[in-house]
Amino acid sequence: MPSKQWGTPLTVKQYIVVGENEEIPKGEYAYVFNQQAGTANVWTQDWEALINGDLTSVKNKIETEISHSKVQWIRIYWDSAVFTQLHQVSFYVVSGFKIEAIVKNEGGASLTGAEIVLIIIAVAFLALVIAGLVMAGWVIWRIMAAAEALGPVATIGVGVGILVILLLFLFLIFGGKAEYRGKRRRVRLGK
Repeated sequence: MPSKQWGTPLTVKQYIVVGENEEIPKGEYAYVFNQQAGTANVWTQDWEALINGDLTSVKNKIETEISHSKVQWIRIYWDSAVFTQLHQVSFYVVSGFKIEAIVKNEGGASLTGAEIVLIIIAVAFLALVIAGLVMAGWVIWRIMAAAEALGPVATIGVGVGILVILLLFLFLIFGGKAEYRGKRRRVRLGK
């Protein structure tokens, strides 16, 4: 399993292992970790920076999101990273991504392990969301370009169809429910 690390690791007696609800006392170091389930799409330049040992983006994200925190050490692991290129868009499909960090609470209120883990999750999730939005935008752009070749009526029809699908997707994301019954061919939308 490949890995990269940044900073100076500590010995076991110099830090404590914290759970999600445990606080890190002021002036103490704590060890936190997170593992991503499934795969994630990461931009080529971001992934290449990470595997070249430039973990400052992860460090800066933790330190800016959690006041009075100082990152001492970070290590990332991954099971596989496959380079993928779709036309002009290139990214890596990364699976089994794990992050470990040792963080010091330098002052202020006590930090919890959950706060740090949420920041670590946000770093990985943000890359996934951005890659997904760019891919969706590119696919919609290509579909609309193909529809334009068929004429203005096809362009309007495809555009309305895409708009309906996006609105249905937003409806489902924000708590709506959809039901389909096969034999009766009945579709029901509602809360």
